[in-house]
Amino acid sequence: MNYSDVFEIVKEYGKRTGFVWLTKGTLNDAQCVMLKYDTTRRYFMSQITPSRDFVRECETHVEYRKNGETALITTTTWKARPTLQRVPKDVFKSNVEQLLKEGYTISF
Repeated sequence: MNYSDVFEIVKEYGKRTGFVWLTKGTLNDAQCVMLKYDTTRRYFMSQITPSRDFVRECETHVEYRKNGETALITTTTWKARPTLQRVPKDVFKSNVEQLLKEGYTISF
C-alpha cells in the first residue's frame, strides 16, 4: 500500500465515518494515527496514540432502496478519540509515507 491508496481511502471512506487511521502493533499495545480530509480540502491528523484511547460504537442496519436493492449502512459514534490537528498537504503526505515505511497499516 502506498500514499495514493491511503489517500483515496481517506477521501472516500472518510466521507461516511469521518475518520480513517493507521495502526501498528498488536491489539493490546497498538499505536494509531487518526487521519481526516474534509470537503474543503483540509488535512488533519492526530499524534501517535495508543489504541485504547479510541472508543467507538458501530451500528449496522439495512437500507431498502426504491429500486428494490438493499445496502448495509454502518453508523459510527465516537465516544473518545485523539484530538486532530490541521496540517499542510505536504506534511500530511510525508507523515503518512513515513508511517507506512515504519509498518503502519490502514484501518477504518
